[in-house]
This record gives sequence, structure tokens and C-alpha cells, in this order.
Amino acid sequence: MFIRLENITKTYGKKDGKVEALKGITMDLKEGEMVAVMGKSGSGKSTLLNILGGLTMPTSGQYFFKGQDMALLKQKQMSKFRQKSVGFVVQYFALIDDMDVYHNIALALRHSGISGKESRRRIMEAAESLGISEKLKSFPDELSGGQKQRVAIARAIVKDSDMIAADEPTGALDSQTAEELMKVFRDINEKGKTMLIVTHDMEIAKKCDRIIEISDGQLSGENI
Repeated sequence: MFIRLENITKTYGKKDGKVEALKGITMDLKEGEMVAVMGKSGSGKSTLLNILGGLTMPTSGQYFFKGQDMALLKQKQMSKFRQKSVGFVVQYFALIDDMDVYHNIALALRHSGISGKESRRRIMEAAESLGISEKLKSFPDELSGGQKQRVAIARAIVKDSDMIAADEPTGALDSQTAEELMKVFRDINEKGKTMLIVTHDMEIAKKCDRIIEISDGQLSGENI
């Protein structure tokens, strides 16, 4: 199994300020799937994504990635996992305003140990696949919302990660641009990438292979 979660919980705060973000999540994710995680704001879906991406550790339960128990990884190994195995895409793009598109994409390859020549090849290939080759010298404030998100996706795929984790990737886009972006995600998925897309939009979720619903920190349903 590509990913296996067993009885995952995540708690923030203590005593009266204690918040249970996740309450016993058990789920599987197959390699090459394109899965939507749906839920209202505060349901725990972003916390789930952060655990899957290695940004935070669960309070209890087990997370297996390609058979590896993630709780056994040391800090340096977890950092390597985030660097090599997961590409993140977020709602508001997270681009660096004073860097051009080329260098925004290149950020993902920092500390990767990849040669300069190979980095350039990967950046050009990612930009071309997303239709932004002519924007490599442009800065974020010169781009449309859709172009900014394409840059963010290029930054996520340039590492050749095992999984793309997208948190409300269409939330800041109009419906037409969102639909174009989902076609981009599907193209990436059809090349073998596992995609996990957090969304509150059913129309976006329907474009995935499977929908997992989360409510109040618990799985509340699944549609295949």
C-alpha cells in the first residue's frame, strides 16, 4: 500500500484550550490515485494533509508511507522525505514576490544535491508542461491568478515527488480557471503521480477518482 493511516489523532493545546483536530482517522491511498478530501472549514482536512506531507506529526496512531513507519524517522530523515517525496500546492500560491518565475520554481530544488544543469532541465520541462515557458522571466505581480497557480504547481512537480498534496488549490480562482487547473492536475496524475486534493468544492472533487469526506475530525463518508 502506498499510504496507510491507522487510527490517526491530532490534538492541539492543553486542558481548556485543547482541540481535537483529528479523531481516529484510518484510510488507505493507492499509488497513482487522484483523491479529493472534502470537508467544511475546521473539519480537519488541512491537518490531515499536513500529516500526510510530513509537516506535522500525529498525536497518536500510525502513518505508513510505502511501508515505512513515519514515526521511526529522525528529524533529518523527515526533512528528506518532505524534500523528495511530497510536492505542495497551496491556495494563495506562496510565491516570492521579488523572484521571477524561474527562481520561484528553482526554490524547490534548493538543497536537493541536483546539478545546475539538471536543475535547469527540470525547470524548463516543468514550465513547458504547464504552459508558462514564456513567463520564466516574469515576476508574480505580472501574472494572472491561474498563471501563479501554474507556477506553484511547477514548483511542486519539478522535484519529481511521489505525491502532490494540494490544499484548496482552486480556492482563489474563478470557475473557468479552476476547471483548466483540474485538467492540469489530471494530466500530471496520468503520468503516474499520486494526487491528494483538499477542497470544499464538490465540482472540483467530482473530477477526482475518489472522494473522502471528513467532518469534525472524523471520516464521515467515501465515494468511489
